[in-house]
Amino acid sequence: MGVLSYLHYSNDETRGFDLIVSSDGTNFQTISRNGFGDNNNHGLRVFAVTDSGLAIGTANPYHGTQVWLLNDGEIKNAELTNGDAFDYDKYDSDKKTANANGLTVAINPNGNTVEDVQYDYQSLTAGTDYTVADDGSIVLSSAFLNGRETGSTGSVVVFYNQGARVRFTVAIKDSTPNAPKKDDNKQNTKPAAHKKANTADVANTGSNVIGVVVVVAVLVVAAGALFVFKRKRS
Repeated sequence: MGVLSYLHYSNDETRGFDLIVSSDGTNFQTISRNGFGDNNNHGLRVFAVTDSGLAIGTANPYHGTQVWLLNDGEIKNAELTNGDAFDYDKYDSDKKTANANGLTVAINPNGNTVEDVQYDYQSLTAGTDYTVADDGSIVLSSAFLNGRETGSTGSVVVFYNQGARVRFTVAIKDSTPNAPKKDDNKQNTKPAAHKKANTADVANTGSNVIGVVVVVAVLVVAAGALFVFKRKRS
């Protein structure tokens, strides 16, 4: 009876998984009622958000897993317009003071909207650590960049509502006159160690000299005693 029921529904009903979507949980839109056209796609197992859309893996015991990519149609990715490697100097040589302009990275968003900006995999605070200019460029604030370690290079990733992410790097420099360099502390410890070694050498040399003087004094005393002894015998 069960087999007959299955054959009845397999012939008269639409087979394959159903996929529907909703933005508010009340109103739904149908994407597929027949397993993307393959009746043997009886389920969905994996969903993955990618730069190009939503990737979906199907469960298909006959033909094997299929991977489908869903998006809203033609997607134009945001693009960097002036390279992907930038330098930031904490010192403004023109104004002879700390840099207060930040760093502007030119980006053509192509209609996409910024959702997140990360520096070394840490999300930044919009309006404080960065701002988005009217033309879509990202402006990293001087307050944020001046707090980065001099000599370091940060990796920045800009996330958009759709399309690929934008990635670039920022090398942190500081040309402030007399500004401490990254390796100054290491260099300063070397003369101290050398001086300590010299002090130890001097101490060892002094000990050796004292030892020689003591030995000579003992020999002189011994020679004098021997001379007196021989004189008495004679």
